[in-house]
Amino acid sequence: MSQLVFIGRDGKSLQLPFRRGTVTVDRIREALRERGIEGYEIVAIANGEDEAEEMKALTDELAPDGKEGQLPPIRDGVQMEGEMRAPISAQYLRAIAKVAFHFFIEYFTQFSGLEREFDDVKQYIYLGDAQHAIVSPLREPFVRELQDGGRMKRWGHLLSAECSEQHIEARLQFFAGPQVEPIVWRVLIGKNPARIIYKQAVGYAYLYFEDVGGEYHGERVDLKPIGRILIQTGPPTLRFLGK
Repeated sequence: MSQLVFIGRDGKSLQLPFRRGTVTVDRIREALRERGIEGYEIVAIANGEDEAEEMKALTDELAPDGKEGQLPPIRDGVQMEGEMRAPISAQYLRAIAKVAFHFFIEYFTQFSGLEREFDDVKQYIYLGDAQHAIVSPLREPFVRELQDGGRMKRWGHLLSAECSEQHIEARLQFFAGPQVEPIVWRVLIGKNPARIIYKQAVGYAYLYFEDVGGEYHGERVDLKPIGRILIQTGPPTLRFLGK
């Protein structure tokens, strides 16, 4: 990613994504003041000569007495830590709701999706309007085994839906893997429109193959046999049921 990195004398840093024609000296100085960065060094990372020229004009004005140098190329195999921050848009949340609703309709075939109890979630998907929270993050693992210290064997997506007396909801986690536990999203599909209420739940893991060069890139795995998709890294947990 094209960016300007400012490193202050006290170790504080500021990373500014760079887009041609959008970054000004005044904007940079304001950001540096807000972060409290002084006596800084500047690292310019460009993806082309045009970007490099515009970055040089900015850095020359920010540090007119500075000395310019070249960073040595990064060697193959070197590990670096990085961070990316991006806001979650309203369109992204609506897309999550759409995936959840279609997953629910696929596996709860007793419903058509046209029931009025689902009007709120469809209104949110179509227009972004909602009288209450439709999509919300959960601060808990998707399955209990992850809370007990387990981790995914392979990269994939986790989806589930549950129908109870109170309501119907879905949970989704995208791009979960051995080293990453992304946000678990809860989607409120709506109240249960069934006249005869009974509990129903379904969950699947959509896992990528180690080699994705073939015709199919992954497989669907039932979440019930959890041991097939998780590596247990913590001590085993014993649970006793009964009085």
